[in-house]
Amino acid sequence: MTIRPQRPRVPAATAAGDASQAPAITPSLTHYRELAERFTGALDDIVAILPELQPPDPRAFAFVRTHQSVPLPFVLMATAGVADNRELQGIGKLDPDTAFASMQFVEAFYPVIDRLGAFRNALSFTVRARQALLGRDALDIYYHAKRLAQDPENLRLVALVETLKRELRRRGSRPKQEPEGKEEAETATTGTIT
Repeated sequence: MTIRPQRPRVPAATAAGDASQAPAITPSLTHYRELAERFTGALDDIVAILPELQPPDPRAFAFVRTHQSVPLPFVLMATAGVADNRELQGIGKLDPDTAFASMQFVEAFYPVIDRLGAFRNALSFTVRARQALLGRDALDIYYHAKRLAQDPENLRLVALVETLKRELRRRGSRPKQEPEGKEEAETATTGTIT
């Protein structure tokens, strides 16, 4: 089943040419929002599987950075040494059961970290790529509206262009210059120059 997003209704003042009344877009439960909520719920279930999960602690960063580089074969041999020698067991370091469990945890979850990283990169790029396509198309609409708004009878477009221009400035982004030759080609078809 496909759920199409509803178009925002343009208030009567905007339709009449009042640029101060931009259409209000309110978030609704769309197909993708539903997917995102399902995914977040599943992620919560996954997190619950690992009760020992530790959030990053800035106070421990230096310790972790320094000691995680100790090779696991070295740790394995030291642990085996503790298991075989009562003298080393008295020190109270590297309890064999805990150490072997931790090594199994590390070995099992490094591939998961790689998969999660690849998934995060793919999801992040997918979101940014879709936003980029939307941005490109919206800028094209803006440039076309600017040209068409030169006709004084297009008061609605004049209001839209002013609203779009304000929104671009508010976001702190400036649209790229239109490609060379684009204006001439469109001038030939529309008969107007920006």
